Amino acid sequence: TKTHPVKFSAQNDVWKGFYLRSNSSKSVVNHLLVENTAALNAGILNLTGGFTIYNSEISINALEINQTLAEDAINIVNSKIDIDNLKINGSRSDAFDCDFCVGSIHNSSINGSDGDGFDFSGSTVRLRAVLIENVKDKAISAGENSKLQILDSVFNRVGVGIAAKDSSEVSGKELSISD
Repeated sequence: TKTHPVKFSAQNDVWKGFYLRSNSSKSVVNHLLVENTAALNAGILNLTGGFTIYNSEISINALEINQTLAEDAINIVNSKIDIDNLKINGSRSDAFDCDFCVGSIHNSSINGSDGDGFDFSGSTVRLRAVLIENVKDKAISAGENSKLQILDSVFNRVGVGIAAKDSSEVSGKELSISD
């Protein structure tokens, strides 16, 4: 619940994170706090995200990810996404990496990333009411023919506001980019 979220954290310094793969039913994550993740390398399984979702239909509401050492705080691949109230704080590299996804992200924030805030490849995503602060690289990166619509969002203290490359299309309305 909002007042009693589920908490995944390391017993010591860091842990190898969360991995979800689903080929059939829709998955739902509500009121989850994830802290102190690193990447998972186990045999043939080599995941770059501290929180990884692959080949899934996922609904996320109130997910908070704090302090990750993984390449991506959250990495979603080949999935249908409906994300509301995502918060990522403190990412050593990219905060959110989304490859070949379709869906929406609303009422979400990223604070503190040494890489990109949101990094999209081959995705079609609508973002609304997104706050991105203290990101050393790009607030939004769109590549590999991504199609993004960004509405009513604020980017502050970022290296680059929005980058569109590799035949990607990005449209925006009511955006504020400063510092």
